[in-house]
Amino acid sequence: MKVLGRIIFYGILLILILLSRETIVELVVDRYTFSGEVEPPINNEYTVPTNMSHFLSSHETDVFWADSYDHLFEIIFMVVNSGQDEFTFYCTKEYDRCFHDLGRITQDQQTLTYINNFVHPYNTYEKLNIEFDDSSRRVVLKISKLYSDDEINKLETEIDTLIAKVTNNGMSVREKIKAVHDEILENSIYDRARADSIINRSEFDINNQSHKATGPILYGQAICGGYSDALAIVLHKFGIPNYRISNDEHIWNYVYLNNSWYHIDLTWNNPSTHDGQELIIETYF
Repeated sequence: MKVLGRIIFYGILLILILLSRETIVELVVDRYTFSGEVEPPINNEYTVPTNMSHFLSSHETDVFWADSYDHLFEIIFMVVNSGQDEFTFYCTKEYDRCFHDLGRITQDQQTLTYINNFVHPYNTYEKLNIEFDDSSRRVVLKISKLYSDDEINKLETEIDTLIAKVTNNGMSVREKIKAVHDEILENSIYDRARADSIINRSEFDINNQSHKATGPILYGQAICGGYSDALAIVLHKFGIPNYRISNDEHIWNYVYLNNSWYHIDLTWNNPSTHDGQELIIETYF
């Protein structure tokens, strides 16, 4: 009789466990997974301060538990702008579409370009990798940078030398920008072969030097991505608010000076003639 009673008791207990297994799993997850505050990413020396423009300040957050698409975007933007290679944050339980929206952000090329346009070129990325744990709601963001440490070191040396060569303390900020603009174009040419390969869709490799500041500064040739990155680096050194504007075919610089925003396009100021002659103009300065 006692044996039968125990069998009935354990049978009932097993049924109750099976019926409430989802609740038990939730209790275990809540008890043994992280549920506290997440420290913000640590900024590196190339982080663009959010007070440099309204756009940057509108994408600032101090809460790293994403609860919507916009909030998720803000977190990812801040991490990229900080220059960190890896960062862990969380999604709230109520945010059911978190994993879906992570895919939208990391797979949409326009969104990726949009983020890169507003951060320092040295903090731009080639690829975002996401690890998502549905049980803990943990997101691990891993960033593959566009510029290597070696490229940054070489660029810093060359650009500092360039600035020292063509500017002095007696010049206005506008005159300094124009002097750097002219020097870059004097010592580089538009990479027509690279541009044609993109137009013909034969290849697209963002790591090609002509797409980066290394092109005009270190190798003497570039397309619009390389020219705009090179100027952006200089503008940040001058402490001038700026970002890059892009569409499907082109990218150029947008610069805040004397309480106004101005467009500067090094690419269009370096046209080629039909006979292959390289010109330097200032129509788009």
